[in-house]
Amino acid sequence: MFKFLNIFVVLCVFQTLRASPYDPNKIKEWGQCGGIGYKGKTECQPWLKCYELSDWFHQCLKEKPSPSPQTSALSSTITIPTTRNNDPFYREWDQCGGIGFVVEKQCTVGLVCESINDWFYQCRRPRYKVFANIYEQCGGVSFKGKTECAIGLKCVFINDWYSQCLPFYEIKSIPNTQIIENKSPKLKDLDVTESDLN
Repeated sequence: MFKFLNIFVVLCVFQTLRASPYDPNKIKEWGQCGGIGYKGKTECQPWLKCYELSDWFHQCLKEKPSPSPQTSALSSTITIPTTRNNDPFYREWDQCGGIGFVVEKQCTVGLVCESINDWFYQCRRPRYKVFANIYEQCGGVSFKGKTECAIGLKCVFINDWYSQCLPFYEIKSIPNTQIIENKSPKLKDLDVTESDLN
């Protein structure tokens, strides 16, 4: 009985290990697996397939993203065209940039246009990062904290030891107004002294 139990346990462990097909030498989900100019790995994890999303970009996915339907039926007699070209925004997984790509619109609200490589940018959900908030330190010699500022803020160099997240202003052209363009404010431009920061 004891010998049978040992064999059973060994078989269960073997089956569990065999059921974990992850291979560190193969491409993970969402990774690039081909395309013009691509020189990396081309084999996806066993449960993924390499789909050609454009001539320049092939991607490891569980299933191929389905294109937007050309028409959608409300009943057996009425159809409403819903062509993708009429959409005011690019949808998730759509190409939104890259060398030779003509950008005609923005990604749908809640998505960002992420650079996959020089030839292919794709609308994706943002990868959540922790950003430094307004007036927080974002850089400096030996600084090990958050180095990217939240949306609407810019990491402004104060001195070698301290950079701070401050509001970022850019107003292009509004009729009958003065044009203000301040992409990278410096401490001296803000009429703030170091004692104001403490």
